[in-house]
Amino acid sequence: MKKLVGISFGLILSLSAAAGSIYRWMDEQGQVHFGDKPPTGVQAKQEKARPAIRDDSAAGSGLRSGEHAWLAEIEKRENREDAEKSVRDRRAATDEKRRALQAEQDASRCASYQHKISEYKRRLRSGCRVSTCNSYNAQIHRYKNKAARICR
Repeated sequence: MKKLVGISFGLILSLSAAAGSIYRWMDEQGQVHFGDKPPTGVQAKQEKARPAIRDDSAAGSGLRSGEHAWLAEIEKRENREDAEKSVRDRRAATDEKRRALQAEQDASRCASYQHKISEYKRRLRSGCRVSTCNSYNAQIHRYKNKAARICR
């Protein structure tokens, strides 16, 4: 009996010490939850305790005075963070599309430069006048420089 009273008293003390602590965590579906005790195995963030504010709008909702405004503030912050994350995600997707398009264009240019180099080399092998050969060598050199910058 004394043990039961001691355990009950300890439980009451621990509950009163934890009163006012509110934790926030997110489940697997991305849903945000609040509670006075987070579930085990979930990383929860402890929210700062807010002073009680007289708020008549919370009277019928089962919330204590001031909790309604505090939860609304948390919800606004969450919405703002979600909007910022959405903007970052859209920018990242746009950047990725831009990089993919640039890589595709570079590959096409590289293939074109390689083709032109091989074409001028073929012309040199088939024979040409000195002035024409010099022009072909200049073109080969020009396309090799371009290919060196674009082809990777």
